[in-house]
Amino acid sequence: MSTTVVAARATRDRVAWPHVLQLTAIEGRRYAVRASVWIGWAGTVTSATLEHPDWPGGSYENVLPLSFAMMILGVYIAGVRTGSRDAGSDLPPLAEEAAIDDGDRLAARLLGLAMPAALALLTSIGIAIVSHLEGGYWLGEVPRSTHSAQHTPLELLQPVLLVVLGGALGVVTGRAFRRPLLAIIAGAFAWFVLFLVYWIWNMPPMNVAVPAQIMPLRVDLHDVTAMRDLPPGWYVEYPTQYNAEYVRDLVHMPTIVFHTVYLVGLIMIVGAAAARAHRRSVRRAGLLLAIVGIVVQLAVSPY
Repeated sequence: MSTTVVAARATRDRVAWPHVLQLTAIEGRRYAVRASVWIGWAGTVTSATLEHPDWPGGSYENVLPLSFAMMILGVYIAGVRTGSRDAGSDLPPLAEEAAIDDGDRLAARLLGLAMPAALALLTSIGIAIVSHLEGGYWLGEVPRSTHSAQHTPLELLQPVLLVVLGGALGVVTGRAFRRPLLAIIAGAFAWFVLFLVYWIWNMPPMNVAVPAQIMPLRVDLHDVTAMRDLPPGWYVEYPTQYNAEYVRDLVHMPTIVFHTVYLVGLIMIVGAAAARAHRRSVRRAGLLLAIVGIVVQLAVSPY
């Protein structure tokens, strides 16, 4: 292999960062004017402010992360439309000496997701502020109950990661499908399964692998016959027609931490396509994080 060929490949594998950052700013502005992003955001704000189910933990799980379902779908659709600009094009490829090539454009389209990610972060922080002002959420039942539960910082971060993951999947899927509508339909079906019927998946052991993991975990308390037998710091529900045992409402930090690790791994796997020369390394690192996230969640599970 000649020195010229090696040099050409090295140049091709090198990201043209000044140009990528310029294009990233353009892509961020494009995301900012996508109707689906703002419609999804409005749906999230509306969902977060609605009256939620009148049972322990109902508001806690519906406000975060479930209220972000609409925004995730909206950003996914925006990502598909963005990625579809690179699919099925009849234009000739850029010249070898062009500053921006296909890989750089993909990197910019993914980095442009910083705009909806920032919007999701501000929304999550706003929800946290409002919940503090209103006093918090209801977990458990008297005498083992609280009305002042608050989401942990990582629970506030997870919806942001879900928005980034949804947008990245949209960009990659939009590039893969010649017809954006097919990508949107496929993504909407997956969104329906994962979010609108979330209760099917949020049970052990599947709850460790679903993107939107809800808290509190509801842990059956076997052989418990009275509330007075339980520690004062626990939040517990009485037996109902749906559950013959006492149930502990548990916001489990180890599970939250490693589910966050799992989400970061998924984002790395999806975004590895833009890593060029380091694509395999990024994908392997993401896969490792995802596996570690799942395995440790299973290992520390309170169930």
